[in-house]
Amino acid sequence: MYRFGNPTPLPVLANILVLSPTACYLMGWGGSDVTSMITLVGPFYFIGGLGMVIGGVMEWASWSFSCPFILGNTFPFVVFTSFGAYWLSLAALQDPIHAIASAYTDGIAAVPYNKGLMFYFIFWTVTVTIYFIGSLRTNFVFVIIFFTLILTFAFFAAAYGQLGNGNLDLAQTLLKAAGACAFANICVAWYLVTSLIMRIVEMPFTLPVFAWGEEITQQDLLEYACEYGGRYRERREQGLERPNAEITPKSTADLEAVLAEVKEKKLGTLAYWDYYHSMWILGENTSEMAKLLEYGGALDARELYPVMKVRSLEDYAIEFYQ
Repeated sequence: MYRFGNPTPLPVLANILVLSPTACYLMGWGGSDVTSMITLVGPFYFIGGLGMVIGGVMEWASWSFSCPFILGNTFPFVVFTSFGAYWLSLAALQDPIHAIASAYTDGIAAVPYNKGLMFYFIFWTVTVTIYFIGSLRTNFVFVIIFFTLILTFAFFAAAYGQLGNGNLDLAQTLLKAAGACAFANICVAWYLVTSLIMRIVEMPFTLPVFAWGEEITQQDLLEYACEYGGRYRERREQGLERPNAEITPKSTADLEAVLAEVKEKKLGTLAYWDYYHSMWILGENTSEMAKLLEYGGALDARELYPVMKVRSLEDYAIEFYQ
């Protein structure tokens, strides 16, 4: 039996391990400043860059000699690998070996240098905005992460624009604002990675990521089948098919009486009616009940893979019955 791992914590952790000190440098904490980012050239290459690219590829496809498989998580694959490329580009920009700024007579004060970076961060702002829109289908934590990244890149773009204009004081203020937004981002990201690790090791309690989704019962399944399934629709119109709610007594007492009668007369297996007793009377057919240890401690895929696109059952039913 193969068990699929969750690669999401790797790229998330790789990102915050380099973004956290970067945010501190931008805000000037502990006597640091923007030039302190030179000390992170190595981490930019091997943690932010390599770590996020590897994690992104693992989100899309993983392989082993005994079990080749494809996860197919396209959205996180695109997000993580693109940010891995971002950290690699930042590493090259800060790496003294490349000395990119020295190509200009005025170095990092050159107008073309700063204006070029301004446009680079402008289009990163556009990219992250697209990611933010996509995150609206995932969970609340990712929505906050991408929203704060929009602000971070926007302040970066504005700061380099002002550096190109020679407004050093305003540029410094904008860089601090970018650092503050990045710090807000990492606070949420540290929360996310903690939540993911807690779920992976199956802690008795976890931190919610507030995933968007829906809980589906058998009643919902039948309703969608009747609504979108031609064969079921015809039978319903002919009076041959009815939703459970119309054929099941509505009061709990009546339902208990029905179940007791059919069990006494042995109409069907005991396990069958115990299942219906659990579902209709005890109300145990919910994801929250399934997560309790006494019921097996089930894991919620929406929480294990918070970046996974949530698809509603109704959308699936429409496609299935077309």
